[in-house]
Amino acid sequence: MKKSLVFISHITQIAEIAVEVQTLIEQHFLNMIEVFVSSDSNSIKHYEVY
Repeated sequence: MKKSLVFISHITQIAEIAVEVQTLIEQHFLNMIEVFVSSDSNSIKHYEVY
């Protein structure tokens, strides 16, 4: 089953909060949802195409 994708875009000042929201979503949904955070270097690699 393909994971659903949630995109979190935010201003620089709340980057920490965005990553916390990412963690909460992934934990709550048992990693069944992939969360992309615009400032998180682990969310997207420079070689990935979207």
